[in-house]
Amino acid sequence: MKALFVALLFLIGGPVAAQQPYQFSPLPLDAHTHTVVYAATVPVEGVAQAQLYARAREWAAQLRGPAQGSALRATPETGRVSTQVRLKNGQESYGCRVTITAQEGAYRYVLTNVTYTQPSYARAGKYSAPGPVTSKIETLVYTRPGRLRDKKLTEIDLALRRLLQDLTQRMLNQTDGLARQ
Repeated sequence: MKALFVALLFLIGGPVAAQQPYQFSPLPLDAHTHTVVYAATVPVEGVAQAQLYARAREWAAQLRGPAQGSALRATPETGRVSTQVRLKNGQESYGCRVTITAQEGAYRYVLTNVTYTQPSYARAGKYSAPGPVTSKIETLVYTRPGRLRDKKLTEIDLALRRLLQDLTQRMLNQTDGLARQ
């Protein structure tokens, strides 16, 4: 009887151990501050800091598509460019601060202060405020998990990754080599 009980425990415990762990948020969360932070250092071989700084400043000044930049801050001495970006997605919009630091042969980007603006009709009810409401993305991240929450966070993650992909393409500047040939 004891052997049957032990065998039954192994049969029940097998599928539980094989399941994938639950991913709390598709957005990258900082372990210390518990905020959403996208950060990376990207190597760019054979490019000087001044040229990377110029590319970063050009990218921030000429954001295209659904992205709009404002409040550009540039410091040539440190090679740092910082801008506030607003991404439109229909009636919704997402905001963030992108800081790019140019170094010799590499650059570092940090995307922080992510906000989410809901349209006014999304909160129709007795106590809803008129007009759209902007809140930090962490309020959505730390709400009760559900399909709609996960879908919205995945949508926001995709939009922010597209923005960072556009930054990487502009910083690597593939068209620069075509002009020299």
